[in-house]
Amino acid sequence: MPALTIGANALSKTTQEVVSGTNRPVMNLLLGGPTDSISGASILVDDVAKLHVLALNPNIPAGRYLASTGGTGGRVWTDAFDIVIRNFPDAFGTIFATEGNPNVTPLNVDTSKTEKTFGFTFQSFEEQVKSVTGQYLALLEKETNQQS
Repeated sequence: MPALTIGANALSKTTQEVVSGTNRPVMNLLLGGPTDSISGASILVDDVAKLHVLALNPNIPAGRYLASTGGTGGRVWTDAFDIVIRNFPDAFGTIFATEGNPNVTPLNVDTSKTEKTFGFTFQSFEEQVKSVTGQYLALLEKETNQQS
């Protein structure tokens, strides 16, 4: 908390499953669908998993730790369109929408204590979007090939 956890989910076997859970807001935005109110903070699922494993180390002091990217200015969700253009240009405007206007709940999250304590910097929003959209596109290709 308070960030949305975004990224490829190994349990997702269909595109419909990718567009669910905490991936739903960013995927709905990118697919041109309706967007509910979106948290102004996000984090890559891999970073959440890493935090859980590192927290087992007895040298990590007990306490409250925030996990998020977006910094104190919050997440600019429409940056997801630019990320798709850079990383999946053939899908931009065909599979993925070219614009959207999400309803964002701004959050001011300082994760410096967490990053210092656990010894790593959280991966960027770009990595989050690449992770989930890459999985979506791979599953879409698989589904399309199965229908052929």
